[in-house]
Amino acid sequence: MITIALEKDSKGIIRELRTSGHGVSYKGVSISCALVTAGVKNFGKTLAMRNSLEITGSSTGPGDLTLRIGFYPENEVCWILGVQELFETLLGDAVSSFPLDVDIQESIEKGELHGS
Repeated sequence: MITIALEKDSKGIIRELRTSGHGVSYKGVSISCALVTAGVKNFGKTLAMRNSLEITGSSTGPGDLTLRIGFYPENEVCWILGVQELFETLLGDAVSSFPLDVDIQESIEKGELHGS
């Protein structure tokens, strides 16, 4: 099972994203793992192209990815939410296509660090 934990701020922006676990292998390949991994990496790379955003990421090994959005200026909120909407659509497709392999958990962040 791949667990995707999304921590969002009050504006709905993902501040921390953590993935852990693996999906079931179909004919030697885990399509759900590939889908989630590619989605997370591309979400992070797209955000990192904006110099005004503070983005960090790490991995302790296969099946474990963490992405954090630190500071972001207020004028980037709409852009971030647009990119995030595409990413969350991909995650929704992963859940509907592989309901036994992918689980998403969301929470709202308590201490926020966004720009003003």
